[in-house]
Amino acid sequence: SWIYWSSTLPYLVDVANSVIVALSWLVLGNNTLGDHMSNFWFGLFTFAVILIFIVLENVFKRSLEVMSMIGGGAMFIMTILFVVMTIVGLAHGNAIATQPFDWHAFMPKFDTHYFATTGLLIFAMSGAELGAAYILQMKDPKHEYPKAMIMLAVMTAFLTIFGSFALGVFFNAHHLPNDLKMNGAYYAFQRLGESFGWGKSL
Repeated sequence: SWIYWSSTLPYLVDVANSVIVALSWLVLGNNTLGDHMSNFWFGLFTFAVILIFIVLENVFKRSLEVMSMIGGGAMFIMTILFVVMTIVGLAHGNAIATQPFDWHAFMPKFDTHYFATTGLLIFAMSGAELGAAYILQMKDPKHEYPKAMIMLAVMTAFLTIFGSFALGVFFNAHHLPNDLKMNGAYYAFQRLGESFGWGKSL
C-alpha cells in the first residue's frame, strides 16, 4: 500500500497542478497565476484542489471516474483536432518552426539526461493498470480486455507520433520551452489560433 501511495502521489500532485494551470489560462489567458502567489500559497492551493476532488468522490459516487472519462476523451479529441488543424495550416502555407524539419529533429540524443527522463514514459502511462479493476464489468473479459489494451496502445502511439509532428511545426524542436510539459497544450493552441487569425479563442 505504501509503495502504491508513494508512486501515485507525484501523479496526484501533477493532476492538481494541471487544474491550477488550466485555471490560470482560463482566467488570465496565460500561465502567470503561479507568479501571483508564494510557494506556500501555491502548495496550499494544490492541496485544496486535491481535497475538493476527495470530497466530490465521497459525496458523489463515481464522480472522479466520470470526470476522468470526460477529461481523457476530451484530451484525445483535442489532440486529433490539433493535428488536423496543423495539417490544414501547413496546406495554407504556415511556416514550420523546426528547421531543418527532418528525422534527426525528432530523434532523441541518447545520453545520461535522456535515460534519466525515461521514467516520464512510465509516468505518462500511469493509470493504464487501473483498468484491470474493471475487467469483471466486461461481457467477455478474455477477449475484450486485450482488445482494450491494444486500443490504448494504438491511441498512445497516435498521440505521441502525430502530436510530436504537430508540435514540431509550432515549436523549435532544438529549443523547446522549459515549461512545455505543463503549458505545452495551451501554447500550442495559442499559436494555432494565431496562425488562423483567431487570437486566443482556441
